[in-house]
Amino acid sequence: MNFLFGLTLVIGGTLALVYHRSVFNFTGQIGFVEQRIPGGSSSFIKLMSVLAVILGLLFVTGLGGWLTQPITDGLRNTFSGIKD
Repeated sequence: MNFLFGLTLVIGGTLALVYHRSVFNFTGQIGFVEQRIPGGSSSFIKLMSVLAVILGLLFVTGLGGWLTQPITDGLRNTFSGIKD
């Protein structure tokens, strides 16, 4: 499952990076990004695309587990006492 999730992130991030102008035309200017991040919405879209590719590669290679393990362990401990 992590492999498919990672592969989806890599493909989606790559497509968003290649077609960043189309994504920008679809989303328009993002208000809080324009106010707080230098470079504007176009640079933000590129940055998020690169981060998606990196995270996707982590999940594809199996190294993404350390990223999600604290969350899943916390949820497992929280709901371990609940029975159907």
